[in-house]
Amino acid sequence: MRLYIPLLLAILFVGYLFYIAFIQKSFRQKWRTEVLPGFFFFGVWGVIYYWVIH
Repeated sequence: MRLYIPLLLAILFVGYLFYIAFIQKSFRQKWRTEVLPGFFFFGVWGVIYYWVIH
């Protein structure tokens, strides 16, 4: 179960990126306010998750 939740959240984030890139067409406007913080969150969360698992 602990593997499915991170995968689901990552898939949702990628889906959101596709949505703002291709449907809303506002990817550049949201780059600094939503996309970069999202990548930072997943990076920090991934490191912490890796430390907890190992």
